Amino acid sequence: MEKIALFGQDLAEWGKNYTGNFKQRINYWKKQIAHYKGGRDDNSIVAFKNAEKGAVRSICKKRGVIDDIPSSVTPQQNDNFLANVTEEEIRKALFQIHLDTSPGPDGITPGFFQKCWHIVKQDVCSVVRSLFSDGTIPTGLNRTHIILVPKKKSPSNMGDLRPISLCNVLYKIISKVLSNRLKIKGIRVANGAPFISHMLFADDSYIFCRANENDSAKVLTLLKDFEMASRQMVNFSKSSVFFSVNTQLADRKQICQKMGIIEADDSSLYLGLPCIISRNKKVVFGFLKNKMCKKIQSWEVFLLPLNTCKSLENAMSNYWWKSSKQSSGVSWMRWKKLCKHKSNGDLGFKDLRDYNIALLGKQAWRLLVNDNALISKVFKARYFATGSFLTSSLGNNPTSVGRSIFETKQLMLAGVRKSIARGIETSILEDSWLPDIADPYVHTAHPSLVNEKVSSLICIDRHQWDEEILEDMFDARDHNLILSIPLPQTIQQDCWTWSKEKTWIYTVKSAYRWLQNHDVATGLDSDFWTAFWKINVQLKKNTVALDVVLSARSNLYQWQSAQQNRFDPLISPFEIGKEEEHWTKLVANMVKINVDGAIFEAYNSFEFGFIARDSFGAIIEAVTSSKTSSASPEIVELIGIKDALSGIKTKGWSYVVLETDCLMAVQAIHNNTFLPSTFGMLVHDCQHLISQLSNVNLSFDKRSANKAAYFLACSSCYFSDRSHMLEIHLLS
Repeated sequence: MEKIALFGQDLAEWGKNYTGNFKQRINYWKKQIAHYKGGRDDNSIVAFKNAEKGAVRSICKKRGVIDDIPSSVTPQQNDNFLANVTEEEIRKALFQIHLDTSPGPDGITPGFFQKCWHIVKQDVCSVVRSLFSDGTIPTGLNRTHIILVPKKKSPSNMGDLRPISLCNVLYKIISKVLSNRLKIKGIRVANGAPFISHMLFADDSYIFCRANENDSAKVLTLLKDFEMASRQMVNFSKSSVFFSVNTQLADRKQICQKMGIIEADDSSLYLGLPCIISRNKKVVFGFLKNKMCKKIQSWEVFLLPLNTCKSLENAMSNYWWKSSKQSSGVSWMRWKKLCKHKSNGDLGFKDLRDYNIALLGKQAWRLLVNDNALISKVFKARYFATGSFLTSSLGNNPTSVGRSIFETKQLMLAGVRKSIARGIETSILEDSWLPDIADPYVHTAHPSLVNEKVSSLICIDRHQWDEEILEDMFDARDHNLILSIPLPQTIQQDCWTWSKEKTWIYTVKSAYRWLQNHDVATGLDSDFWTAFWKINVQLKKNTVALDVVLSARSNLYQWQSAQQNRFDPLISPFEIGKEEEHWTKLVANMVKINVDGAIFEAYNSFEFGFIARDSFGAIIEAVTSSKTSSASPEIVELIGIKDALSGIKTKGWSYVVLETDCLMAVQAIHNNTFLPSTFGMLVHDCQHLISQLSNVNLSFDKRSANKAAYFLACSSCYFSDRSHMLEIHLLS
């Protein structure tokens, strides 16, 4: 009873002090608010911010903010979140982690758990399940190593270092299980398309809703809630709303008035790009013309529009020929002539339409070679769900981006080829895979070839073409072309190649030249114009220099013609003499093998041979081989190198130097970059063979030091597929 009495006295005293002075407290806080509102000094501003934070903090303590946030998780979703963790769920989380990531405090990489999953799965599942059931993390499981990775070569302060957390593998598995359960699935643009979860860019975001008064009111409510929670206001003067084409005009006006936002028109931009792409492309991309004209007046002509190319070319042509804005000028040469390549003696301006197509072709190339990328999956689901980009049509209601990329289809059909490894992914009749520049498609229309893959023509166990099937089903032209394709011996996949470029990879430069329907000039004329454009003379002297060079060149030809009957032909001024080299001996207990190839177009065949000599120059073995098919010189050289490496492996030789006069093949084999072509597949075979050999070095040597191998290759047409064991010395 005494405690109750004391408690009552304390409560009465507290009530008197707290509730008995409401008037004084109200007056005090009114003065404080007036002081904060009127004060503009630093102290007043800091005090106002502190008071604001204190008020928010006190409100959060008195009443749970979370109670006012409505739950958006359905009972079914909640049951899925609280469900027991399954073994398959844990396994999926483990195998989603890259197997070779840096280890954490446990010193083990995820690759160990993936490789030994059948051994460790019981213990791993036990630990993960116990954590989800008990809610406690085992001691040391969440220990982390913090590694500082430099952002540049020579870091000078902490800002140049990026912290990376290295966690235990078990911790990564647990976090991956949680993230998989909480992951947002997103929306699809078409059936079978990948999910897209967001379209948020900095402070510019798209919000989608149905075009009615109820949904627009809910959007406004959400935006106001966002303002209250984040203390940031939406700038409605910079915001806009756009509708689908089937929205009535009256509904548009009503929604815009209710939301207080203007309707987006054809000139509205989002992140610098048009919000709406209508049928009138000139209006949509008209702003590009204005920007380009400003650039032209500023001596820069590098921007490329999509649909106003002709107007821009006229603007550039006017700039080129007009001396001022007032004069009309004289067009001394057609613009198409100016757009030809500089190696042909012209100025090399870009044809904007063709250049635009070449740029878009790069996106089409990515759709072919990067079929696992998100954009490729979206396009495949939208436009060619059952086929490929090259065999599909544009379809109904395409987007502007899709229509633009499909404009490059003829370009891609003319340039892309399929290189055959196993033929599993290549159609016999639909894909362009034959080594014929003009017509890479199969002409034979045998009924059994419909919907068949190239793999049905290959003996998989021997890595060779099935010649019996080829003779029965294909005509002579297709038969010979198929046999001329060398098949790789290692496990590889078919790949797309670009036939207009030496690297077999798509480039805008090569595509543009093909669209211009001409190749760059080669030979003496090309060398002359290349040297002329590099002459370092003053700008006003260019015309004089051209007259002098052309005059001297014409007189030189006349003088050479007059002297032909009296003297030997002169060396071209653009040719440089090469110093001849000879075969050199090696140190003791080493073998040198020289390999070379030769092509006989008249017989539709190619030959190669290699000769092995010891450190004294004595011949150990000489091998010749012949193939009845056509091939490029670099392919022939690679086949010869591959055959020589196979011979070294069969005989078990070590400490071998293999020399060839094909620099391109040597550089490709020493480089780890994969080339998407038959050449690249043969390079991969050679790299695989070298990795299996002991102390074998491939090097380049000039033709003059490789004569013996060249003579063997030339004689292969008479002594085909022979191995000569000789006991003589060759002096060279």
